[in-house]
Formats: sequence, structure tokens, C-alpha cells
Amino acid sequence: MRPIFAGRKYIYVAEIDAIAVRAESEMAALGVEDMLFLVGNKGTSTYSIPPDLRIYSLNTTGVNMVKAAQRFEQAITDLPNEVEIQIDDWDRKRTARWITPAMLREFEIISGRKKYGRRKPSWVAFEDKTTIDSFWKSLGVNYPSSQVINLRDPNIKRVNNSLDKGEGTVWSADNRDGNHGGTIGVRRVTSEADFISVQKELKKMANKVRISSFTEGIPLSIHGINFEDKTIAFRPIELITLRYRDSCEFLWGGCSSTFDPPLKDREYMQELAYTTGRALNREVGYLGPFSIDGILSESGFVPTELNCRLSGGFSTLTNGLTNFPLAPLCWTVMENEKLDYQARKLGTALLDWADSNRFCGGRVITNKSFDTVNQLLLTRDGSEFREVRDKETPTATLTYGPSPMGGIVFFQSLIDEDQQNQPTAPEVVRAIRFADATIDTDFGPLECATPTHN
Repeated sequence: MRPIFAGRKYIYVAEIDAIAVRAESEMAALGVEDMLFLVGNKGTSTYSIPPDLRIYSLNTTGVNMVKAAQRFEQAITDLPNEVEIQIDDWDRKRTARWITPAMLREFEIISGRKKYGRRKPSWVAFEDKTTIDSFWKSLGVNYPSSQVINLRDPNIKRVNNSLDKGEGTVWSADNRDGNHGGTIGVRRVTSEADFISVQKELKKMANKVRISSFTEGIPLSIHGINFEDKTIAFRPIELITLRYRDSCEFLWGGCSSTFDPPLKDREYMQELAYTTGRALNREVGYLGPFSIDGILSESGFVPTELNCRLSGGFSTLTNGLTNFPLAPLCWTVMENEKLDYQARKLGTALLDWADSNRFCGGRVITNKSFDTVNQLLLTRDGSEFREVRDKETPTATLTYGPSPMGGIVFFQSLIDEDQQNQPTAPEVVRAIRFADATIDTDFGPLECATPTHN
């Protein structure tokens, strides 16, 4: 990839500054001439940001992941005059391109510079949860029973009740106000009170919703990359999706890779990735990374959404692979650069790495603000975590610090014999209980799915 990137200037766009350290090292290894960073706000990382990095922070915030992302995206398309002047002075020939690992919204120009690795509108459209079921249907894939309906339709209560098989329903908002993720536009309805509150709340961000029968099981995702002549698929990744006991909302807890579904389910998910990749290429010419999210139920995996971008699970799949430029690789694929990718060998190598280098951990956003980055060393004491004492060896870490949403809490655990092949979500729930008691976060009682498959 060096011939593509070497000797060029790039504006790296990211919502938090913490990503700049790895990005600068990654791009320097590809021979990039110079980089300028546009970031939303301060983030949390154990890395120190070198003072010589050219970083401009737009100081954007939001009450949740989606609102923060939307405000950042608005800010970078209407940059302050002083930032525009600095960019023009840095790139006087105006030859720089801008790049980003992932954004919800898609646009081509920032400060007069074109994006490298741009997604076509037809690619972005697959992220709408109210239209994706027709795609699964066209592939002959089983998915949860559902119906799309306008939030103001007088028949919505009847539709909801007809889809409730005894454990409630799940409502997913359309993309009227743009793409959304991190469970922000998703709610579970189990009562009359839930129905009333969710209908009222989702009207603020959507015109329509997909109402699906609730499916019990482990939330999982399968990732792939579409090359021009081949699709590669990876291993299943756990989507840590936690449930509040006293709310219709879900809490997004990040991705983990300790859990191994039965072999038949793993193979089915990989085959679904191959089938989906070929269909995306055939229908809209899609090239690049994608992920299929869904539920591993007692009857197998059922998909619920499709993301045609470099979604968060890719960083879990490449955990520890510090010298591999995954994002630049995906940008070149999306731009259809004619390189010798050796997709088959690449897919095998990345799959082997992901299977051999698991990650046990999660992350949650909190409205409690932290000014600095702090880390606590933990160990298990029965069924709960506590801080280590004296010369005890830690088995987990809890790192917390600032984020554009207020604060963020990262949890990571060593993988012991009890944790091998098991879901990580229960460990994250345990870590959140510790955080509530120790650093005054206020998540409250949380639950998670338990394996139901055979």
C-alpha cells in the first residue's frame, strides 16, 4: 500500500484525540509525508499524545454516542475560520485528502479536500434497520418476525401485540435523522407503559420503526471484507448489549471475542458473511468492510442489521496486531485500488490471529464527567471485583476518563480457564457494579443474555 500513501498529506478525522497516536504511527509506516488531525474532543487512553502532533480539537459534546457524533460531523463541515486558515497554510498546494476510520454520516468534502475511502449513498443505505429485512428475505435468510410501521399509525399497538410472543418486542428507529448505532435507536417493549413511552420517545428521532419479536440469545456479529473478486470472513464477535432492569433502553458495552458459539453456528455465520458480501457486490458494487449483527438464539443465528463500514468489532478482531494497517487497507479496497491483496491468504492469517488472540473486556459511556485518565487494578473476590491489595496480582483493569459524552469506563480482564469460550457480558456487568460502588457512576442494576443455544 505504500505507493498509494507515500509522499502524500492526509487530514485524519476522528471523534476523539486518543486515536491519534496509533494513527500517526500507522500512517508513518506507509510513508505518509505529513498528517493533520481534526478531532471532536478529548478521549481516554493509556497512551500519551506527543506534543508535536498537529491536532485541532473542535470541543464537541453530546448526551449520547449518536448526538456526539452528529455534532462532530456538523462541526467538521463548518470549521472555524482559524482552523481553515491553519489547514490552508499546512496544505498550500491543496493536495491533501481526508480520511477517517468510521463515521455514521457520509460526505465528500472537508475544508475543500476530498475524502479517501468514501462510501457511496447506496452502500450507506443498508444501515437502515427498517429496510434491511427485505435484503435478508431476498437471500432466503431467517430473521426475527417483524413489521415496519409509522409511529403515528393508529394500528401500531395491534401490530406490536401481534408480534409479542411472550417476551415483548424490540423497536428499531429508521434513519430519518441519520444513521445511528450503539443501541441508541433501539428499545424493548414489554408493557403498556413501555409502549406509550417508547412511541413518544422514538417520534423525536424517527418517522417509522421496525417492530420485531424479542429474540432471546447472545448478541453476536460476523465481520467480512469485500474485495473485487473475493469475500473474506472472520470469527464471531460478541456484542455486549446490556439490559436495564428499570428501563426500555439497552446499554452498549463494546465488543469481545472470548465466546465461541457451536461450530455449526460459527460456520453458518461465516457462510452468511460470504453470501452477504457477494450480494452486496452484485447489487450495489460494494467493496470494503462490513458487519452483520444479530442474535444467537436457541435455534441458531438470526441477523438484525448490516453495517457497510469499518465497525467497532474490527478492532477486537485485530486486538494486539499493532503493525497491521487495517483501516488503510479497507480504504484502498473501497477505492478499488488495483493492488495484489492476496485476499485468501490475508483472510486466513487474520482469522488465525483473531482465534489465537482473544479480547475479554468492554466499555460503557457514562454521563459522569472525568477530567483525567485513571486506572484501577482489580481481582475477583467471590462473585465481585475489588481492588488488589499489597502484592496481589491483578486479573483485570478498570480505566476511566473523559469522553465527548462526559466520561467513559473501559474494563479488561485476563482470560482464565473459567472465562474461556464464555460470554464476556456477565464480567462487564460485574465491572459496572464495581464502578457504581467505587467511582460513583450511576448505571444501576443491569442484566445480560445467557446462552440459550444447544
